Amino acid sequence: MTLSTPAPAKLYLGPLASGKTTRILSEFRDAVRSGGHPILLVPTATMAQHLRNELAREGLVLRAGQITTLAKFIEPFAPKPVSRASLGLFVKEALDALRPQQFEGVRDLPGFKVAVSELFDELGEWPDASAAVGYEGALAALFAEVEMRLSREGYAFRTPRLRQAAEKIQTNATHVFADGFFSLTEAEITVVEALRRQSNVTVTLPGWSGAGRTRAMLRDCGFKEIEVTRPHECDTAAFAALSTDREVSEIGRRILALNAAGTAFREMAVVLRAQASYAPLLEGTFERLGIPARFYFTARLADDALPRYFAAIIESLLSDWDLAPLLTALRMPVSGLSMDEFDFELRERLPAQGLALLPAHPFINQLRNLDAWRKLKRTPAQWAAEMNVLEQLIAAPQVTGEETRRQIAAWRAIPAALDAFRRAILETAERIKDRKPMPLAEFWAEAWTVIERTSLRVPDLRRNVVHVMDVYEARQWRLPVVFVCGLLEREFPRYHRQDGLLADATRRRFGLPTAMERQEEERFLFDLATSRATSRVVLSYPQFNGKGEDNLPSFFLRGVAIEQLDGRRIRPRPLVERAPRRLPIIYDAGLREYLRTKNSVLSPSGVEQFLQCPFQFFAAKSLRLREHPKKPNERLDPLRQGAILHAVLARFIGGNSSPCGELLDEEFARAIHEFNIPQTFRTEAVRLELLRHLEGFIALPIAWASRTEESFTLKLDESLAIRGRIDRLDVESGRGLVIDYKYSAPEKVRGLLQRSEDGGAVQAGLYMLAAREFFNLEPAGMLYCGLRKRTVWDGWHLPIAGLQDIGENAAPARLRELIDSAVAQTTKVFAQITDGRIVADPADTVKCSYCAFRDICRVESQTAAIGTSQWS
Repeated sequence: MTLSTPAPAKLYLGPLASGKTTRILSEFRDAVRSGGHPILLVPTATMAQHLRNELAREGLVLRAGQITTLAKFIEPFAPKPVSRASLGLFVKEALDALRPQQFEGVRDLPGFKVAVSELFDELGEWPDASAAVGYEGALAALFAEVEMRLSREGYAFRTPRLRQAAEKIQTNATHVFADGFFSLTEAEITVVEALRRQSNVTVTLPGWSGAGRTRAMLRDCGFKEIEVTRPHECDTAAFAALSTDREVSEIGRRILALNAAGTAFREMAVVLRAQASYAPLLEGTFERLGIPARFYFTARLADDALPRYFAAIIESLLSDWDLAPLLTALRMPVSGLSMDEFDFELRERLPAQGLALLPAHPFINQLRNLDAWRKLKRTPAQWAAEMNVLEQLIAAPQVTGEETRRQIAAWRAIPAALDAFRRAILETAERIKDRKPMPLAEFWAEAWTVIERTSLRVPDLRRNVVHVMDVYEARQWRLPVVFVCGLLEREFPRYHRQDGLLADATRRRFGLPTAMERQEEERFLFDLATSRATSRVVLSYPQFNGKGEDNLPSFFLRGVAIEQLDGRRIRPRPLVERAPRRLPIIYDAGLREYLRTKNSVLSPSGVEQFLQCPFQFFAAKSLRLREHPKKPNERLDPLRQGAILHAVLARFIGGNSSPCGELLDEEFARAIHEFNIPQTFRTEAVRLELLRHLEGFIALPIAWASRTEESFTLKLDESLAIRGRIDRLDVESGRGLVIDYKYSAPEKVRGLLQRSEDGGAVQAGLYMLAAREFFNLEPAGMLYCGLRKRTVWDGWHLPIAGLQDIGENAAPARLRELIDSAVAQTTKVFAQITDGRIVADPADTVKCSYCAFRDICRVESQTAAIGTSQWS
């Protein structure tokens, strides 16, 4: 329909929150109720959905498409829109075809292709391409190539789509409203002008400098300007927290306080400018505090767990089933596998390849069915069909009724991610449909390019939630309470530089926003964020960064009174009252008896482990929890290096006539093979270091007969025995000198002696007791041999010729004192074990950093709750 004379057109102008949207919605409601067919155009799909929900709750019945986005509205009248993902493939193909010399150094970089795609999407058309030369000419030629390829496939950029739609657009709407736009491009105004020839049109624009050009063009099109000046009244509060963590925790505390006072969660929002810095922290904090929240952010599909799960499986398949990426996939919850034993077994085999190494399991059988893909060549459409098989590798959720909100959210994301993955694969196949049959690696590379540029939005229909959104999403919201956080210079406002592809002079000529104009927009965005609250807006920022350095508050906070928060911690209030914390011991008599039986034979190292930390002993010895297998490049650790030297010295001292260097090479090669240690530069460096330490080994200046690797089992009483193995026992005339090798530096050996004297180590006393009671030798002493950095001998011994300068020349009474102290400590430890003591109470907290069970002991909370040990 075309009117003979243009219909009335109105332009509502005014400051933010001045009531323009309120007036538009009022006129829209009146038009619907009068039986007309008005249309409301908005910039985003979420805004359209938000307004539809708001009017539906009022009981207003709308037809399909009466509230829609401008992009959706022009679809019937324009060529197909090109998605961001497909545009990336078009740009890649155009670069491969033209290979412009100006971009030789960056042509194949993913970041460059993304930047070009975003520029072309923003530009939409290249004005005056014939005048472009040099660098700009190369971009113009590349744009023309992409545009030609788009046209050949029936696609078009947004600007030509808008112009073509303006020529063909037909509507029977009685009135067209446009609301929520910051400004309009020239092509968008062409569509508005076409609509004005067929219907009444009303547009709203905020009062800011960026809308000046749009305002002038609409005025030239005959729009009558109407000022809307209702003042925005709202209380403002601001606070500064010590850190970002404390800032977010304080926001959570205030939300809980407002909720307790009667403000519903759905009446509050948090507006962000720095999504990457704050969104994950807000999500974790709100989860901890029990605050329901909905996050209005569009994520990259490539960052979701499901595509990464498929990608890890395909990466493993393409590398002949390399176990490293496969293990990454199997560890993901979406696989549905209980991975403890499975995980340990695979990690111990790394690095390795091949399905034959995998244990029998139904899931592994499904993987074997994919093995044929490695040798196949398929057309893009055939590969897209083959990819459907991957869906069978997704485990169905096992609902127990004890799921957390995060687990439920993860399950809810799976269908959305799977649907987006399917669309990305089909889009890839459609985009390269003319290619010849190709191997999987080639198809997957193209598909992953599309996946990386595909957006994912997980639907969330909960209503009574705190709304967390970026400042652009906030344009459609009006809520009683709004928090705006992260108000730091370079965060809010951001600082904008000139575009890396088009200088500001060129952007100005093309009608694109310059760096200065984008910088001016930051103030508008701040005003937009703070105007979303109808009752109270709370501004905040962290005083210090992660290094403890002062942050620079946003200049937008000038003139605002800021509350300085103290360093108090914010903890969630428990939902139920809990009984007083009991001492962490095992009370059940049956379990205590089990502990007595289980630990009736102790080793000296086990006793010392208990003395270091009862919980560590409980986890390692009583529960027999397995330590997580080390990564291949971590397996040649000091403990393994010490074991190699022990084996070499045992053979050498035991009478093997081969040179120490040959013995080291044999033992080193055996360890490399047995523990699957990769042969790297570091591996050879460690071998040379061990050889250097071994060559620097200084033997004891005595000629006693040596016995190596002497095992013993010694009963201390009816219920307790000690079992161990002595590295070396030198014997002469009924006397025995106990020697233990340590791959430790001299200062560590001295620390070990000090712990023995203080009661924190029992090995020396128990080994000398074994020499006396098990081997029927008079203890002549206990010496430690440190092998790292330089050979050092230290310990206690009777006056023996040649040992005057080594360790302490001790009398027999001194050795008996060490023996008696070790026996007393061992007996005390056994009594505490059988009493059920399992408290996390480390004697040396430095050792907690490399304890295998540090993530489960909760030593900080245990210490705070219990205080000083009651067994001391």
